[in-house]
Amino acid sequence: MNGSKKVNPAKKQSTSNEKADGQSVSVSSSRRKRKQEEQQDSLNGPGFNRRFTPSFSNTAQLDVGSDGNIVLTKGDDAFISRIADELIAYDPDLLYQPERAFTFSSGESCHQMTVILPQSCADVGTTIWDAETLLAHFVFNRYLNDKVATKRVLELGAGTALAALTWQQSAPSDVLVVQELPEVVVSLQQSLLLQAGGSSITCVGGVWGNELLNHPVISEVKFDVIMMADVFYHEEHFGELLATTFGALNVGGDVIAVFEQRRKDLSAVVQQFASHAFQSKSVVQFDVSRKVQPEDSGESFPTITTFYVCHFQGFVA
Repeated sequence: MNGSKKVNPAKKQSTSNEKADGQSVSVSSSRRKRKQEEQQDSLNGPGFNRRFTPSFSNTAQLDVGSDGNIVLTKGDDAFISRIADELIAYDPDLLYQPERAFTFSSGESCHQMTVILPQSCADVGTTIWDAETLLAHFVFNRYLNDKVATKRVLELGAGTALAALTWQQSAPSDVLVVQELPEVVVSLQQSLLLQAGGSSITCVGGVWGNELLNHPVISEVKFDVIMMADVFYHEEHFGELLATTFGALNVGGDVIAVFEQRRKDLSAVVQQFASHAFQSKSVVQFDVSRKVQPEDSGESFPTITTFYVCHFQGFVA
């Protein structure tokens, strides 16, 4: 990355595999279909999803073998309360808003800013999901309030790139966002041009794995922070995600992965990330609760949506 002040157009990449019968199958189309299925699962009931308790508890440590333990803690309720009005889990109507505003503030430094982004629920990649919102607030509070030195930052599966924009507007850094769906790359580039202006933020398209690692914008640099939100869905892509993350991560770098707990136990992929050597490994659980009153019932009942913030610091090569 050369600190260019433009959002670079995504280079076209070949994303097809050959069948035995000679027919070409688009990898992007296959992943788009899966993404649509994932989106529909969320649209069927944001905030209504069943709480699934992973195989580790708040009082125990997740055993990751000889590489160490992940410390699992409960997140600060006050933190969730401050951002609740920005979460779909708390207010499902936010899903259908054409534009959304996110406010970031620091009591210590009196620093406050607002990021406004367009949104469309027509595609999973153009919807601002809660995991992305939580990721943006997490990095703002954990990194940006401390006025960190310039870093190279990579967001994988960026979608609307709220977290990347938050970082870029708060601290002088070289920020790169990656979107694997070609049809979303164009809208993301347009959004970044409007939001980022003349700052150092770059958008590229590419599929996780060798294709992305060989991209000219990525192949010659290493990143100090790699972040991602809601990218843990299909086991068959975990290997590609891991290869991309650790192929692009700088020594001493951090990985931040945020996901909403839906119906699948994701302990395995968390453990795969944690099996690499870091100076510290933590998972923070955040619960968002609200009362729901079904149309056919006069009674309301509480629902809980659970999120996990995986924070692995100080990568040891």
